[in-house]
Amino acid sequence: MTNLAIVVVAYNRDESLKRLLESLRKADYLNQDVTLIISIDYSKNAKVLEIAKGFCWNHGEKKIINHTVNLGLKKHVLEVGNLTKDFDAIIVLEDDLIVSNQFYNFAVQAYENYKDDQSIAGISLYSFRVNPNNRVTFYPSTDGYDNFFLQYAQSWGQVWWKTEWDSFISWMSKKDEFLSASDYPASLDFWSKNSWLKYHILFCIENNKFFVYPKESFTGNFSEPGVHNQKKDSTFQSPFSTQMWRKEYLFSGFDTGNKYDSFFERLLPDKKLAIDNEVISTSDIEMDLYGTKANFRKPFCVSSQNLEFAILSSFGLQLKPHEANIILNVEGNQLYLYDTTKQIGKRSKSELDYCYYFKLSDYKIVWISLKKLVLDLFKIKIKDISKKLRRG
Repeated sequence: MTNLAIVVVAYNRDESLKRLLESLRKADYLNQDVTLIISIDYSKNAKVLEIAKGFCWNHGEKKIINHTVNLGLKKHVLEVGNLTKDFDAIIVLEDDLIVSNQFYNFAVQAYENYKDDQSIAGISLYSFRVNPNNRVTFYPSTDGYDNFFLQYAQSWGQVWWKTEWDSFISWMSKKDEFLSASDYPASLDFWSKNSWLKYHILFCIENNKFFVYPKESFTGNFSEPGVHNQKKDSTFQSPFSTQMWRKEYLFSGFDTGNKYDSFFERLLPDKKLAIDNEVISTSDIEMDLYGTKANFRKPFCVSSQNLEFAILSSFGLQLKPHEANIILNVEGNQLYLYDTTKQIGKRSKSELDYCYYFKLSDYKIVWISLKKLVLDLFKIKIKDISKKLRRG
């Protein structure tokens, strides 16, 4: 019998914790005893500990870890990860989440399928429908399986186990700064220096590891105000599983399943494409449909950017998932197949109809990033600027 413990990460959000614990109480645990650990970082909100102590857990042992000094989110989560030494695996849930009835069933089955696969760094209980790198919609391709693979670690409900967690901690102990020779999404540079998650993502990239993701979310994310959130934000609320019955999930093998890199671009299966009397292998094509990559390491790429390479062909961008436009050869001038070995000058905007689908979000994310960068550089909050203006 698989011994998966549930670890709740709490700080000062008492109502959020109460909601999560209530959803945990109602979930299906396959008639197994399950240990619940509530780890509380120190804050001045005594209600959090009161709720944890008063919560009745009828599915096994309940433990409370009550820290008497403030660790901060990064150190707190890293300490939580060390609990992997005591169980087969742990399910980690931050306090502003809610779980579906069958989250534990999915977690157990996914763990049993992938625990020995060294390409897998962890299991997500959440499923993206928005690309966090640019806040544009993301649609994983359907292939008959209940999962896909994404080179992006997760914090909105995840499963960790000892071997992979130890590998991450060993790697992180040698990382003095957030720097890498590997390509990673530029948006990560604007995340807080106190983020543990961006390091876990970089760990996956540098070590060519992936997280297993479900096709539908077994957690809901309320993104309520907290350490890294200023206000409520429903941008990343994905379709939530309301399934109440047990099922056997169908998992793909790592070699046969759909895989996406950290930019949320699909790694195409190896096929041959006929382009202008030339046969190209899809393994030689780098996908950049979101237009967020700066470097291209393969001889060909398909991008929504205006790049300084020779164009071999173009496609439309009407179908979802986005790569279906390439697979089905949809006519249009929004995606371009470039030969990255032949560099030429950039075209004028009138020559290309590019990035129409992503343009608004690109501007939005650049503005958000610039605003955060300015505030970080000057260490000034907006309210402090307002006070100075009023005084002046």
